[in-house]
Amino acid sequence: MSEIRNTAFKSETGFLNKLDGYYFVSDFTKRPFIENNLGVNVPFVSAYLPDSKIRIVSSGFVGNNVLVDLFGPPTAAVINTDYFMGVRTGLVKYIDRNNIRNIGLSMIPVFHESTHLGDEYSIHGYQKFPDFKRINITHESWELAFILNDPDTVQTNLLSLKAGLQGLWSLADGYYIVDSLEVKGAEIPKSENNLEFFFQLNWQRTNGLMCSSSWKNVLSIEARNRAQFSYVADIPEKRTWNYNVYFGWLYNNAKGIRKPGIFFRYYNGIIPHGQLRNTGGFHFFGLSLLYY
Repeated sequence: MSEIRNTAFKSETGFLNKLDGYYFVSDFTKRPFIENNLGVNVPFVSAYLPDSKIRIVSSGFVGNNVLVDLFGPPTAAVINTDYFMGVRTGLVKYIDRNNIRNIGLSMIPVFHESTHLGDEYSIHGYQKFPDFKRINITHESWELAFILNDPDTVQTNLLSLKAGLQGLWSLADGYYIVDSLEVKGAEIPKSENNLEFFFQLNWQRTNGLMCSSSWKNVLSIEARNRAQFSYVADIPEKRTWNYNVYFGWLYNNAKGIRKPGIFFRYYNGIIPHGQLRNTGGFHFFGLSLLYY
């Protein structure tokens, strides 16, 4: 759930402390922003090998994430939109010994992301700031992860762990491309840190305090080490740790694969949206209504 790019249906309302300095409203920290996420998984293959207790799955996924200043004057401005898609293949080995229910591997051989800064944001930046630049974050990457206790169909109390690595296919191109007109002819350095690594923890409870078989309590945390971009030659790009936390409840009795839930969300790190990933010291705290 805390994976920074996932396919949950989410609508989140919360407060943020900063943008990148070019936004056209100065008092935006005093009102809530809206972050919406939509996604879908498309199953390709699912096979179970009973003799070895192994399940192999493969699917495609596609999604988008939008940050909106819905309550902001003079318009409900779109800050940024991110689009992503990919193919995931996974393998789960069922063990069911003591506290180890399963182990697994997940591979994303193809992941594409493309991001777009909002029009009002860009137009104001071009008109008011001589050094404003519009950067197109777009890349193809791969991901490999190890999983311990994938929740899968397990509905009992369970602690799950995941660790992984994500890297670019084209090291020469980096994470973004530059149009000389959109950066007013400025020289923009290439991104240098082409790997991300992450650790995720998921603790679900259906038995205990403030939870039940109907309302599953979930704590989900992601710690991701990634590059904080720099679009200025004399400011070096650097690596930072970024933390994404969800705590709340899923309604377990809902029919179908997805379940509705209500969660508190806290994020701390670089701005995770589009070209704003050159700005650190960002945090977001809010309420999330999701279908996961």
